[in-house]
Amino acid sequence: MSKSHRTWLARTGCAFSLLAIVLLVGACGATPEPVTQGDAARGQSLWAQSACIGCHGVNAQGSRLGPALADTPLTLHNVTSITRRGGPGMPKYSASQISDQDLQDVYAWFQNVVPITTGGPGQNPWTQSPCAGCHGVNAQGGTGPGLAGTTQPFANFSSVVRRGARNMPAFSKGEMSDQTLQAIYAWLQGQAQLPSTPQNLWAQVGCASCHGANAEGGSAPPLTREESSFEEFRSVVRRGEEGMPAYSTAEISDTDLQSMYDWLMTLR
Repeated sequence: MSKSHRTWLARTGCAFSLLAIVLLVGACGATPEPVTQGDAARGQSLWAQSACIGCHGVNAQGSRLGPALADTPLTLHNVTSITRRGGPGMPKYSASQISDQDLQDVYAWFQNVVPITTGGPGQNPWTQSPCAGCHGVNAQGGTGPGLAGTTQPFANFSSVVRRGARNMPAFSKGEMSDQTLQAIYAWLQGQAQLPSTPQNLWAQVGCASCHGANAEGGSAPPLTREESSFEEFRSVVRRGEEGMPAYSTAEISDTDLQSMYDWLMTLR
């Protein structure tokens, strides 16, 4: 595995979650900048599809994982600066990942949040929860594994949610009721699983969220020029690295690892 693997930061949070800066700016009495170029409607759409909702809420109302951003005292300059440089518990995003116009549009929505309705006909409980922020808007995988079409028993699913897991907080019944869990589980079972291709596996186990959908790099280094052998690749995956968790054979089988490695080799 290349030396650069030892230096990346884990992508464990989402943009704008530098709470200390939010509090500092608020304490100083900063006022939002007028937004004349931002498209709030587009910003709402971008927000709904982003991983940010996992920490900051579907309507940017905040949660114990990230501060509220609706009517934020942060200026557009502050938001852009934090997004570009990252911070504790959050990745940094380049302009190729989130453009300045995207940030302007989302910021415009922050200043006048129109609630995203997720409980009406045709909607689902998934986007009402923090789950989509890590597991993907369609539960196909993100920083957390894909859960679409899950076949695990509800008892197992509920147990993980209640006790938490690696990089995943525990949710009490006060935060997520048993009824809500059952609704989410039923929705997940009704979703189609992605075809079992190496690239889809790459996304489902969370690799794409850090290394990019096509291993082009993101908060973690690119792997399109991977030069390690399969044995070295497997060793890093099994033991983990700085900023990268270890994956057991129960989470990623050796067969799936070989498949993903072979796919990476085609990207050279």
